[in-house]
Amino acid sequence: MTHPHQRDDQRGKAAPAHAAGTVNVSLTAKGRTVPAGTYTYQRPAPVVTAVTPVQGPAAGGTTVTPTGTDFTGATAVTFGTTPAASFTVDSDTRITATAPATTTAGPIGLTVTTPSGTSTAAAYTYTKDTTKLTADPVLLSIAPGQLSINLNLSATLTDTTTGRPVPGAAVTFKIGTTTVCTATTNAAGIATCAGP
Repeated sequence: MTHPHQRDDQRGKAAPAHAAGTVNVSLTAKGRTVPAGTYTYQRPAPVVTAVTPVQGPAAGGTTVTPTGTDFTGATAVTFGTTPAASFTVDSDTRITATAPATTTAGPIGLTVTTPSGTSTAAAYTYTKDTTKLTADPVLLSIAPGQLSINLNLSATLTDTTTGRPVPGAAVTFKIGTTTVCTATTNAAGIATCAGP
């Protein structure tokens, strides 16, 4: 209940809008002003309103652009529970991130974290990787009087979604049903097998 002589403007008021940071607070009563301490304005937690593109291959490497608000000072961009391979805060409303690789396809939540908190998850979907294997013809050499054959086999594995090479994949070379060798693709997606 308000005392009949108390004015409404003497009750508590909401803090006015202000840039993030600490400000001094003072009280004024009966023509006298005294310091009352400090008040800290905090930036709001980030909000992700859109993600472009909304999907990418499970191999990762897709450039993803979350847009929204309050991204300045972002400390993490997370795809599900996995941190982005890298990210750059382009502005307070835009981030460029590189999707990390995952072992399973399907929807996940993308979040942005700043010192003020973590955004709610925005939808991003990992698609099943599809690959194309391009093999060079079998090259062999037989020297007169030799009973051994020297092979020079090469194959390139490419992700058909991104067009990028697929490193670290096992490739088995066969002639007919006989396994000649198994090799692992290098950073360029190339597996080679050479020798007798």
